[in-house]
Amino acid sequence: MAAATSAAVVLAARGALDTHRSTIETMHGIGATDQQVALLFQRKIALDALAGAVAGGLAAALALIVIGAGGLAMASDLAGGPPLRVSDFVVLALMPVAAVLLATLVARFAVLSALHKVI
Repeated sequence: MAAATSAAVVLAARGALDTHRSTIETMHGIGATDQQVALLFQRKIALDALAGAVAGGLAAALALIVIGAGGLAMASDLAGGPPLRVSDFVVLALMPVAAVLLATLVARFAVLSALHKVI
């Protein structure tokens, strides 16, 4: 999950940098630092990742509810594993949060790295 998320974020960040290159040059011309530019991209990618995490989390919760209505214990027996405990649900709920944090950090480092290569 982490490698695929990181690769997707790096590609998205580089694409956004290429799309907005003239705007970035203008911002640098009026005194914006690489940190300020990176913060703008980081915020945008974090919001996009949050929207995706909320949508994915809701879809996963709906799937768990549907499975639960049909007997979560039976579904876990068919899968060959023990029934889900409360701690399992906590871990599942934290996964979208971890994905958003990972996307935000990767976006920051990818944008800063690309901006340093340009200068």
